[in-house]
Amino acid sequence: SYLTKAVLANPNCNPSVRLALSFCFFRQEQFDRATSAAKDAFSKDPTNLNALVMLALLEQVVAKKDRQKRVECRNNAFDFCMVVKALDPKHAPALNLLSNHYFHTWRQLLSGDNQYLPFSAIESSDEAMDTAEHRNPSSSYLLDAEYMLLIRSLATELNLLDRIRVNNNPTVHSILEIRNSDSKSANVAFPEGLDLSLYALLRVSPNFSSALTAEVPFPIHVNRLDWNELGRVEQLAQEALQSTSILSITAESYYQLGKVAHAKGNLSHALEYYRRALRDNPDFVLATFCQAEIYFARQENIQALDLFEKILVKHSDDKDTQAYVALLKAIVKQQETPFEKLREIAPGFKCEVDLWLLQGELRQKVVAEHLISLKCYLHAKDCIEQQGGQVPAAVLSNISILHHSLNKLDKALEYSKSALQACVPESDSTSSTNSAAPALNNAEFEDVFFVWSPTGYDVHLLEEDKDILRFQVTARSDSDKFNTSHQVPVGTEVLIDDIRLIVCSVKEHEIHCHRGPVPISSDTTMALRVKSPRNIFSDSNVTYCYNFALILDDCGHSSAATEVFTELLKRHPSFIECYLRLSLIACDKGKFDEATVWLSRALEINDDEPDVNICLGDLFSRGGLADEAKKCYEKMCNKSNRESRAMLSLGNFYYSNSIIAKAEKTDSKAADAGANAAALLKDSYKFYFHVLTEDSSNVYATNGLGMVCIEKSEIDTAKEIFAKAREVDMSLAEDITTNLAHTFMIQNRLLDAERLYERTLKTLTKSNRGLKASYICQCISFVQYKHHRYRDSVNSLLRSIHLHPNNLRDWYNVAIVSEISATSVIANGDKGNKTVSAADIMQAKKELLFAKQVFGNLGKINLSQKLLNYEKKSALTHEAVCQANVSVFEEHLQSAEEDEQRRRQEKLRREEEHLMRAKRKLDEQAKIAEQQEQERREQQLIAAQKQKKLDELQEKWVSHHVPSSKGDQSQAQGTAGSQPSNKKKRSKHAKKGKASESPEDAADEDETGGEKAVSFPSDLFGSSDEDDDFEPVQKDKDGVANVASTDMSKKLKRSLMDIELFGDESDEDDADTTAGQEKASEPSETLKPKKKRLRKQTEGDEADEIDDAEVLEEPENEVSGDQVMQLGEEGAVAVDSSLLNSKRSRVVTDSDDEEGS
Repeated sequence: SYLTKAVLANPNCNPSVRLALSFCFFRQEQFDRATSAAKDAFSKDPTNLNALVMLALLEQVVAKKDRQKRVECRNNAFDFCMVVKALDPKHAPALNLLSNHYFHTWRQLLSGDNQYLPFSAIESSDEAMDTAEHRNPSSSYLLDAEYMLLIRSLATELNLLDRIRVNNNPTVHSILEIRNSDSKSANVAFPEGLDLSLYALLRVSPNFSSALTAEVPFPIHVNRLDWNELGRVEQLAQEALQSTSILSITAESYYQLGKVAHAKGNLSHALEYYRRALRDNPDFVLATFCQAEIYFARQENIQALDLFEKILVKHSDDKDTQAYVALLKAIVKQQETPFEKLREIAPGFKCEVDLWLLQGELRQKVVAEHLISLKCYLHAKDCIEQQGGQVPAAVLSNISILHHSLNKLDKALEYSKSALQACVPESDSTSSTNSAAPALNNAEFEDVFFVWSPTGYDVHLLEEDKDILRFQVTARSDSDKFNTSHQVPVGTEVLIDDIRLIVCSVKEHEIHCHRGPVPISSDTTMALRVKSPRNIFSDSNVTYCYNFALILDDCGHSSAATEVFTELLKRHPSFIECYLRLSLIACDKGKFDEATVWLSRALEINDDEPDVNICLGDLFSRGGLADEAKKCYEKMCNKSNRESRAMLSLGNFYYSNSIIAKAEKTDSKAADAGANAAALLKDSYKFYFHVLTEDSSNVYATNGLGMVCIEKSEIDTAKEIFAKAREVDMSLAEDITTNLAHTFMIQNRLLDAERLYERTLKTLTKSNRGLKASYICQCISFVQYKHHRYRDSVNSLLRSIHLHPNNLRDWYNVAIVSEISATSVIANGDKGNKTVSAADIMQAKKELLFAKQVFGNLGKINLSQKLLNYEKKSALTHEAVCQANVSVFEEHLQSAEEDEQRRRQEKLRREEEHLMRAKRKLDEQAKIAEQQEQERREQQLIAAQKQKKLDELQEKWVSHHVPSSKGDQSQAQGTAGSQPSNKKKRSKHAKKGKASESPEDAADEDETGGEKAVSFPSDLFGSSDEDDDFEPVQKDKDGVANVASTDMSKKLKRSLMDIELFGDESDEDDADTTAGQEKASEPSETLKPKKKRLRKQTEGDEADEIDDAEVLEEPENEVSGDQVMQLGEEGAVAVDSSLLNSKRSRVVTDSDDEEGS
C-alpha cells in the first residue's frame, strides 16, 4: 500500500519502486497487476534487468495455467533470461531460471518419426550402397537391451549421467558409460557393414524394455533421440551460486544442484544440497519436499513422514503431499485412508500403484472391508496396465481371493486362472516333452495347466473302424517332416476338429486314435494340435494352485479340484490342507471311508494337528461312532485347554447325544433317557460357556448356547441370542438364521419362519448347497405342512430330493403329505366347508395313487433300518390305507360328477327360459316401434300434402301483384268522396298489429305503377261484419276520409296467415266458405303481434315508419265485389309477396287525424 501511494504521489519515481510493487503483487498471487507494474518499470528503464527477470517469472506462471500458451510463454521466458544473461553474464536470478528451464527441457539430437525398424529393414532398402557410407551417418542403433550406438559427433555433447529418451518413449535412461565403439568390446555384437569409427558406444540404465522395442528384434534403428542437458543445468546453477551472496538466491541455486544430483541417482549429494538450500531459506518448501522424497527413497519413513506433514500444514491442498502422507501412514502406522480421499489424491501420484496396493492389503485383513480392498486392488491393476507393465501374479491372486470371499465365484475363477498364467514365464518348460509337467485332463485346466500347441500338420480321416480311427498326416510346408517320436508319441492327447482323441499307434504318415463318442467328418482336412502340459506346480506357485483348486471346489467342479489337490500332494506330501479338502470332498459325495483314509494319511504326517483330529472326530460322529469321536475331541482338549475348536466340538457332541437321548424317551428299555438327555445338555452348556469365557466374541459358542436354550424351552432367550449373533458375524448368518427360524417355528410364527428359511436358502453358495440346502428345504416343507399348504409342502420336498436324491426319508414324507392332501379334499367336502368339484376330487385321487405307488416302492426296498431312516412297516400300512381309500374316492367322484351334471342341466334350463323371456320382450318392442314408425310416416304424408297445396296457392297469388301507386290512391280517394265516409278507427287490437313489411315488398308495390287495385269478394274469406278488430275510419280536418285499408285487403292478409298456419285439407275441399271465414277471423294467442309505437309523420308523407321498418301503401279505395269476381274468372289474382313471406306483417296507412293513426 505504501508503494502504491508513492507511485500515485510521484508517477515519475524511480522504476525500482514499480518493480518492488510488482514483486509484492507476485507474492500475493495478483499476477495481472504484477505484470502491469513490471512492464511499467521496464518501460521507464529499458536497462532494468530485474524487470526482465520478473517478466520471465510471470511468463512461466502463465505457461503453468494455460496449456494452449504453454510453449509460447516458456519460449518468451527463455528469451527474457537469455537477454539478461547476454547483458549481465553473472545475473544470478536469470541464471537460476535458465538452469530450471534446461532441467525441464528435452533437446532433440535426432529428429524423425517414432517408428521402430529392425536393422535388416534398413540394410535391404533401395538406397543401400555397397560401402560403409550406405549407413545413414545421422542414425543410431540399439544393439541390445543395454547398449546403443550413437554418432560420435553427437556423443561428444553428452556427459555421464545425462538423461536420454528413445523414439519419444516416456522411459528415461541415464548414461552410465561413453566409449569408443571398437570391435573388441566385450559382450556386444555389432552389425556388419558399419564404420565403427563414426560411432560411440553408450551404456544406459534402466535397460531398453520389451515394451520400448515393440517386439522388434535387435539391432534396432533409432529415428529420434531426446537429450536432457543436466550438465548445462549444473553449470548454470554453479555460476549463479558464485555470482551472489543473497541467501534466497543461493538457496535456489543449491536447489537446482540438488535436483541434478537427484536425477543422476546420487542421493547423498542431493540431500546435502537440499540441506544447504534449507539452511539459506528455511521456508523453501520445494527443497523440503525433495528432501522428504530422498528420505522415502532411502526407506527412512519416519523422517519422511515428519517432513511431509510439515509441508501439509502450510499447503493443505497439495495432492502429492497428501498422497505421500497417506502412503507413509499406511507403512509406518498401518493406518487406512478413506476410499473417497484415495480416489481424489491418487491419480497422477508417481507411487500410485504402491498406495493402492498398501490400502488394499490393510483392508484385506478385515472381512467387512473386503469390498473396499477389492476396489483398491482393481485400481492398482488398472494403473499397472496403463503404465504398460505386467500385473504381478500376487495382485491377481489377491483379487481372486477377494472375489471368492464376496461370493463372486465366476470372477474369482477368472482371476485365479490369470494369476497362474502370469506364472508361466517363471515356471520351467512348457514343452510337451517335459516329464515333470502333470497330465491333467479336465477342461477347466485348458490354457492354465496345458495348451493345445499347433504342429504344422494337417490330418485327413482315411478309415474308421469300430474302435480305431486312422488319419493321414500331411505337412503344410516341404521343410516340415513328420517325426513320430518327437511330434506325436503314443498316448498323447491330440485335438482334431475340436475333438479330443488319444493316440494309440503311429505309423509313417499315419496316426491311429481311439474312437470317441463324437463323429468326425471324413470330407475335410483338419488341423492337428497336440496337448502341451505346463509345469506350474513349482514351490513359488503352490499357493496359487491351492487357491485355484479351492475356488474350483466351491464352484462345484469337485473332480477338477481333486486333480489339483492330488497333484499338489504328489509334489508336496506335507501339504495338510490338501488332505483336509480331499476328505471334505469325499464326505460331500458320501464316501466316508475315503474321507477317513485321507485324514489318516494327514495324521501320519502330524499326529497332533488340531484340524485333522477335529475333522476325524466329526467324521466319526457322523458315522455314529460316538466313542471314537469323543476320543479325538478329548485328545485335543487335553493338549490345550484353550483349544476353542476342540471345546466347541465337544459341546456339539454332547448336544447331539442329548437330542438322541431325548428321542429315545418312549423306548421302554431306556427309562432313564430323560435324565441322561438333561445331563448331556448340561455338559454341552459347560463347554459352550467355557469357550465364551475365553473369547466372548466367539459366534459358534453363542450359536450353541442358543440351541441349548431352545432345548430348555427358553425360546425368547434363544431368539435374542441368535439375533445378536447374526449381527456380530455375517459369515455365519446362514446357520444362525436357520436356528432363528427354528425358534419362530416353535413359537408357531410360521410365516416368519418360512421367510427366514427362504432367505437362508438364497444366501447359500454353490459350495454348500448340498446337504444344507436339502435340510432347509425340508424345514420349509414342514412349515408349509403345518400351515395346511400341502401341495407347496410337496414341492419343497421335491426340491430337497433334487439336491439330495439319496435321502429316502424325503420320498416317505412326500407320500405322507400327498396322502394327507388327498384325504383333506374329501374331509372338507364332508364337513360342508366348501363345494368339492369333480376336478378337485380327480386331482386328489391322482395324489392318492401317487402316494400309494411311493409307499409301495419304499416297502419293497431291502436295506437295513439304519440306512432306510424311515419305518418300512409304516410305509406298507399307508399303502394299504391308500388302496382302501381309492374306492371311496371313486364313489365321491361319481357323486360329484352327477351333481355337476344336474347343476349343468338346471343351468341350461334357466338359460333357455331367460332367452325366451328376452325374445318375447324384443318382439313386443319391435311391434311398438313398427307402429310408431307407421304413424310417423302418415303424419309426414299429411304434412307433405298440406305443404303441396299451400305451395300451389302461393304460386297463384305470387303471379299477380296488388297495385299501390299514388295515382291509384288519388283515384280511390275520388271514388271515396262520392261515397259516404264510414271509416272506422283502428281498434286496440289492431294497434298491436303485425310488423311492417320489408323494403322488397315496397319495391314490388312501386313496380305495379298505376294498375287498379284488385278486390276480392267478401264471401271468399268471410264477411266484413265478422271483423271486429278494426275501428271506423277517422276523418282529417278537411273531412277527407283517410282509409287505412279496405275490408277486402284486411281480410286477405288475415286469411293468408290463417291458411298458412292452420289450414288443412278440409279448409279447401270439405268446409264451406263461412266456416272458413270464421276460423280465419279467430286470433291466435301465439300469433298476436307485439304493440309497436308509430312515429308521427308530417302531412304529405307517403308512408309511416314503424320501428325503423318500411310499411307498404295500400290502395285507399275499396274494390267492388264485381271486380273481384271478374278477376277470379280470369284466373289472375295479384298479391304482394311480402304478405306470403311475413306471417306477422299488417298493412297500415297514414291518417290525417291530428292524433295520428
